Amino acid sequence: MNDVVLRPPLVICERTGRWAVALRAAFARRNLAAPPIVETRSPTEWQATVVERRRRSLPAGPVVVELTAADAERACSTAAWHVRHGDDAPLVIVSIDGGDYEAAARAAGATSFVASLGAVDRIIDAYVAFVADAANRCVASHDDERSTAQRLWDALPWSTP
Repeated sequence: MNDVVLRPPLVICERTGRWAVALRAAFARRNLAAPPIVETRSPTEWQATVVERRRRSLPAGPVVVELTAADAERACSTAAWHVRHGDDAPLVIVSIDGGDYEAAARAAGATSFVASLGAVDRIIDAYVAFVADAANRCVASHDDERSTAQRLWDALPWSTP
């Protein structure tokens, strides 16, 4: 299996590239091999990247979307699109412009909110947890006698009858 399959990418939608730089440095500081980091500069480019990865059956990884005062609506729309059309990958909204956006980010579907470049380790922790749990999401345990359909129903975030 190739590296792309083993380590899904982090897909980042940001205008400047500073979060990608901070993430690469943080992976290096923690002596972890950085996953592929796919940088996009607009929601349109980001959505095209996500759709193309899905079309090619490539694994999805956590998604990072930057939110600033100038483009809060765009960032929340991008987050909402991910919730509707993305895979089960975590969505992290990041912002360093000093605004209090966490409630809006969570309402838009973010699983995490990071308000400082110095806190990128939270994104790395989410990535590591997502990758570690990948087998549990995809492969049934040998001692699990439930049908595939029942395992899928049981994995849904709401209760079933």
